[in-house]
Amino acid sequence: MLTVLPKSFFRILRIRIFPKEATDFYVDVISKTIKQREEHNIVRPDFIHLLVQGRKNELKMEKADDQLKSAGFSTVEEHLQSSTENSQYSDLDITAAAASFFFGGLETTTTVICFALYEMSQNPNVKQKLQAEIDQIKEQLSTTDSKLSYEVLQNMKYLDMVVSETLRRWAPLGLTNRACTKPYTIEDNNGTKVTIQVGDLIQIPIQSIHRDHRFYPDPYKFDPERFSEENKANINRSAFLPFGSGP
Repeated sequence: MLTVLPKSFFRILRIRIFPKEATDFYVDVISKTIKQREEHNIVRPDFIHLLVQGRKNELKMEKADDQLKSAGFSTVEEHLQSSTENSQYSDLDITAAAASFFFGGLETTTTVICFALYEMSQNPNVKQKLQAEIDQIKEQLSTTDSKLSYEVLQNMKYLDMVVSETLRRWAPLGLTNRACTKPYTIEDNNGTKVTIQVGDLIQIPIQSIHRDHRFYPDPYKFDPERFSEENKANINRSAFLPFGSGP
C-alpha cells in the first residue's frame, strides 16, 4: 500500500519503500540483461523484451480488433492504446516496470483469488455455475486432446464475470494516484469549492467508486451477472478501476 502514497511523502520523511541494496541489485541485473540482449541480438519471450520493444515502438498486437473487443472485462484489453511516437523509457524505467510487475502481480493475485473463494463460499449458486463451466471446459479439452491455454481461458465467460465482480467488490488497490493537468474546481453539497491546480497530486478511493449505487445497483451484493454480455455495455468503464487503469 505504500506505493500509492505521493512521492513527496517519502522525500519529507526520508524513507524508502525498498532497501537501496535491493534497488541497486535489480537495476544492475536488468540493465546488464538489456545491454547483453541488444549487443548480441538476443530475443526471449518475456516481459523485459516487451518493454524494450515498447521503448523502440516495435510492439505488435497479435490479436485483431474484433478479438480485443470481445475479450473479458478482467483482462482489461480495452485499455490498450497504440503509440505513434517512440517512448522515452530509460533502463531505470524498464527496471521499475519489471519490478512492479513482479511484486505487484503476486500479492494482488493471491488477494483476488482469496476473495473470489470467499464469495463463492457465501454464494453457492455462483460456485455451482462456475464449476459447471470448468467441468465443461475440462471435458472439451479431454475430447480434443488439447491443453489449457490463454485462448481457452478467454472463452470461459462466467469465470471472467466472477473475476470481474471480485475485482469490483474487493479491489486489490484501495487508492489510485493522478496528477492534475488543468485547473479543476470541485464543489461539495454545502457549496464549498476547492480548486485543484496543475501538477497537484490527488488520490482517488477506488472502493468508493466501485460501491457507488449510481454505477452499480445494490453495490454490496456479489453479482457476477453485472458483467454478462447483456449487461457489461451498461457499465461505465471509468467506474471500473481495480488496478487504477492507466499510467
